[in-house]
Amino acid sequence: MNIVSIAIKEMKTSFRNPTTLFFALGLPVILILALGTIFLDSFKSTITIGDMKVLYMEQPNTPFSKEFQMFMNEASNSKVFFEKAENPEDSKKKVEQNSYDGYVELNKHGIYFYQNDNKTIGGNVIQGMLNTFVDQSNLANSAKVDQLVLMTMDMKDDYIKETTIYSNKQPRAIDYFSVSMTTMMILFGTANAIHLISEERKRNTADRLIVAPITKLEIFLGKIFGSVFINTFYFLVVIVISKYIFNANWGANLGVVIFVLITEVFLATSLGVIIGSITKSAKVANSVIQVVAIVTTIFSGTFYKMEDISGVFYLNPLNWVNEAILDLIYANDFSTATLAIVLNIVVSLLFLLVTITLLHRREGL
Repeated sequence: MNIVSIAIKEMKTSFRNPTTLFFALGLPVILILALGTIFLDSFKSTITIGDMKVLYMEQPNTPFSKEFQMFMNEASNSKVFFEKAENPEDSKKKVEQNSYDGYVELNKHGIYFYQNDNKTIGGNVIQGMLNTFVDQSNLANSAKVDQLVLMTMDMKDDYIKETTIYSNKQPRAIDYFSVSMTTMMILFGTANAIHLISEERKRNTADRLIVAPITKLEIFLGKIFGSVFINTFYFLVVIVISKYIFNANWGANLGVVIFVLITEVFLATSLGVIIGSITKSAKVANSVIQVVAIVTTIFSGTFYKMEDISGVFYLNPLNWVNEAILDLIYANDFSTATLAIVLNIVVSLLFLLVTITLLHRREGL
């Protein structure tokens, strides 16, 4: 009961502090909106290709003439338009001058494709489409199936297919910064945890707590739980605002995402109390936290996407938490989330164990 009373007291104190409310709620919401707007185009993974123009010339008695006519008709659906050429040399020059994306020549031996030496995106797209056409024709010949029937069945708009780790699911700027600003805000909550004990000394209430019928462990746990509860409430408010007002994507595994963030709150709180206990001075503790926060933020994916987190960079809690949440949202991958949860809890318990040991050896708080 004593632990609950102290926890409630810590939550009330936090709510009454306007500075804490601004940094816990106002600042992350402002940063999410600002960064999500500023870096809107930086997170776009699609490339828009305009109309592609191709010259072609067909010699008489080409065995797959009908199939190629079907191919050209279907290619127009993919913004690839074929124009009949009159002279091969003039057509090649036009391609070299980038007036056309390619030149196709058909004869009884096969298809010959010419593109600029610079190999434009359009030329590569057309080459891929022609390769698909040739593969289908070869399959028809080997299977002794009428080519026209096979081409009618297999001809599609999507001649070129892309496969990525996250398929078509990639975070927009507002999605990414909703995650990174939330995790950063939680880590900066370490500064509040520093004052859990020092504020009692500053207000001269530490001695009253010591003489009260309550143990040091109860005081310590009450303050820890109060800090964890209030910071959990803060990040839940940020999630609600970003999800329902900014339309940020938090995925289908929101419950697991929240649990990962709760363990980060636990880590930030335990880090704050151990720094506060070791330094004994609020000014020194604040200086240490500022250095830790700045270094952690710089060497993390807070303001930019880190594609592959490994080595010494993975020792940064912001990195492993951000990676875990993004994997949950866009890859439905629980493995990194499990690792992040274990790391957060183990490191937190280690910090708390050291802090409790220091409190037992110290007179008063």
